Amino acid sequence: MKKLILFIALMQVALAFSQKQGNIWYFGNKAGVDFNGPEPVALLDGKITSSESSASVADANGNLLFYTDGVKVYNKDHLVMPNGHGLLGHSSATQLLIVPKPGSATIYYIFTAGAAEDLPLKGLNFSEIDMAGNNGLGVVTQNKNIHLKDDTGEQLTATFHRNGTDIWVISKNGESGEFFSFLITPNGVTTQAVTSDSSISSFSGYMKASPDSSKIALSNMIAIYMLDFDNQTGLLSNEVAISSEWNFYGLEFSASGKKMYLSKYNSAYVVQFDMEAEDIAASEITVLDDSSYFGGALQRAADGKIYMVNSAETSLSVINNPEVAGMGCNVVPHAVDLGGRSGVIGLPFNIWPSQLAIEVQGLCEGANATFSFTADIAYDSVLWDFGDGTSSTEPNPVHAYAAGGTYTVTFTAFKPGTERVLQQQIVITPLPQFNLPETYTACVANTVTIATEALNFDPATATYQWEFTGQPIAGNTASIQATGFGVYMVTVTVNGCSFTKSTTIVKDTFAVTFTEGCVDNLYNLRVLPTDNSFDAATATYAWQGANGFTATQQQITIDALGDYTVSVTTPDGCTATQTYTITTLCPELPVDPEPPVDPVVPFIPKGISPNNDGKNDEFDLTGLDVIKLAVFNRYGQEVYTRANYVAQWYGQTNGGDELPTGTYYYVIHQPTGSPKTGWVYINRQN
Repeated sequence: MKKLILFIALMQVALAFSQKQGNIWYFGNKAGVDFNGPEPVALLDGKITSSESSASVADANGNLLFYTDGVKVYNKDHLVMPNGHGLLGHSSATQLLIVPKPGSATIYYIFTAGAAEDLPLKGLNFSEIDMAGNNGLGVVTQNKNIHLKDDTGEQLTATFHRNGTDIWVISKNGESGEFFSFLITPNGVTTQAVTSDSSISSFSGYMKASPDSSKIALSNMIAIYMLDFDNQTGLLSNEVAISSEWNFYGLEFSASGKKMYLSKYNSAYVVQFDMEAEDIAASEITVLDDSSYFGGALQRAADGKIYMVNSAETSLSVINNPEVAGMGCNVVPHAVDLGGRSGVIGLPFNIWPSQLAIEVQGLCEGANATFSFTADIAYDSVLWDFGDGTSSTEPNPVHAYAAGGTYTVTFTAFKPGTERVLQQQIVITPLPQFNLPETYTACVANTVTIATEALNFDPATATYQWEFTGQPIAGNTASIQATGFGVYMVTVTVNGCSFTKSTTIVKDTFAVTFTEGCVDNLYNLRVLPTDNSFDAATATYAWQGANGFTATQQQITIDALGDYTVSVTTPDGCTATQTYTITTLCPELPVDPEPPVDPVVPFIPKGISPNNDGKNDEFDLTGLDVIKLAVFNRYGQEVYTRANYVAQWYGQTNGGDELPTGTYYYVIHQPTGSPKTGWVYINRQN
């Protein structure tokens, strides 16, 4: 069953924020991207020219409010805000933050860090923006360039406090291993830092918090580190180096936090780590290695995809499926055209931590999809709208979509004074439909090619798992060559959704019967198809008999007693073999004239097929004047006997039970002469 996890960030503080606040990006050489539509669209009206740092913010509907390069602040009309010049950031600083003031719909803070090129270091500073000023276009207030810490590097990140309202801003000393956590509350920025020690020396490279706020990861160009973060106290601890490879710069988590990605700035090189692995360092997988262009920062957008800036290129690369392990994450270079504008190595740092997230597992047509949510605070009730006319108030409902397609799932969480809504499109994948014959009939199994015929998918995108009599068959192909008679099963999987069918290779069999009699005092034996099971005219025959007898005709003439075996072969290679025992021959014609004698010897059948089709259903001894018939199995056990027999035996025991297919032996008693013995074959397969 397909499993896909969709964590949708609720970019909201109190009731002011929604997931669309990170939908407008401005960065690089006047480049921009709008994520409000189904696909990202290039923006050509940006004003900033920045090699690294940039940040932008939109309102709850995705409309631009303002953006900055850390030095100037531009409003939605792309004009510098009043008092918006001279912030103490730098276009070459790695990171820059815009953080909303908890409990306010209009106040934001810009946190800036100086760059290594900017000596003496300006340290960590913040400036306040009031969107109520300048007729709603915003102003930078007198709380501008408020100094928080000396000697900090270019790395900044933010994440929520455990109370779900306050926000931590985390910076780092550029030389020593100290981390500084500053808490933003409804009362503003707390200027007293919570300090944590480490042995990590870093100045530049990205630092980010995991979506659940439990981890802080950073790259310092010579190693990658992971630390635990206590979002109650602001303390960092338990540092671990998970890679010592050089030149890693960009860093981003998947929306669920289960995967982490790192990128290099001097080539298009991206690696993935499994955050659920027992050994995270050992889980490293290279998912992009392209030396034809340079990469840069990684940033997750509201669509859940992760984008990478291509240095000096007029496009962005994208990781389409960040939750999928390995190459299945689907990195596509040059996926988003920037309309002729170019990025450098930085992207807007739009990290709006999740307070609320939903998870959907099982996105296949007809399968039970399970829905669940996680939150930092408790809610009294919830409402799920699955987008197909059904809904549920269960916290973790199970729902099956009857048809594939795109559905808009709306999740609403309620508590007194709070109503939070998340909306996200999910794609329910139709089950792969394909044709597969129920049976194949063949004389030789390995002449059969078992083939699937795709009906609603591209065969090249599917995976195939074959089984024969319950055992897996190696290979991943739409068709296979049979190796034996029996049941074959194939499971076809497309986009994580699977459908299974089976087919049976049946052996093509036929049966033969014989006619015998004397013609012109010659004993003739002729082989015939039982129930027209083969074409006698196109078959070939191979006889072997007494005294080295051989022949290739359908009918033979016999002059010696004994067993005569014929192999009948059809043009498609099917073969049946049967033996007939000759116990009597034609009498010699008398010398003296005698009345004509009927040369036909009464026929004793060599086989019966008791299937009630009116053909060879009984062992017919009409005309032989049988006073007693006894039938024995191959072990010599008498299974049937009858006096004054004509044609009453149709393959049953004395008790009336059905005897199985096989060869049986008989003794026929007549009023005169010795008893006749022979064999008869019961064929129940016709």
